Amino acid sequence: MNVEKMRSALKTFDCTRIVLWLLIVIGIYLRLKVYFSNQSFWLDECALGININKTTSYLDFFKPLSMWQCAPPLFLIVCKVILEISNQAGHLYNQDLMLRLFPLICSIVSLILFAVYMNKITQNKLLILTSVAILTFNVAAINYAQEFKQYSCEMMFALILLMIF
Repeated sequence: MNVEKMRSALKTFDCTRIVLWLLIVIGIYLRLKVYFSNQSFWLDECALGININKTTSYLDFFKPLSMWQCAPPLFLIVCKVILEISNQAGHLYNQDLMLRLFPLICSIVSLILFAVYMNKITQNKLLILTSVAILTFNVAAINYAQEFKQYSCEMMFALILLMIF
């Protein structure tokens, strides 16, 4: 009888793990699909992009930005580094994709971190799968993966802090 219980527990564990990874892969696919649609920047994103393009010193990101923009300096620095490394400044289509790359990466990492976090705080497999599914299919979280704003980065850092503390 104990052998049967162990087999059913292993099947449940494997099935849960497979469904969890499937949800994460679907979430990554949805975020990449929205990212590569490369929708036009809206006013706030344009203003941040102009600040990144015209700023010559990284220290300037710690000062007030022009056009009344606010964004964390680390976010701006990372985005400028990605833009400089990719050498896409001035190429409008590719420049927009490069500026959105850091939020995309943060959104994808957040999916994985959230699954790990949920596994740490609860052993309820149904709760873990449900909560990861909610984040996977959350329209706002998917949309933030392709916006040149710090929202998905804040979600990733919040999850890191929750896991640390």
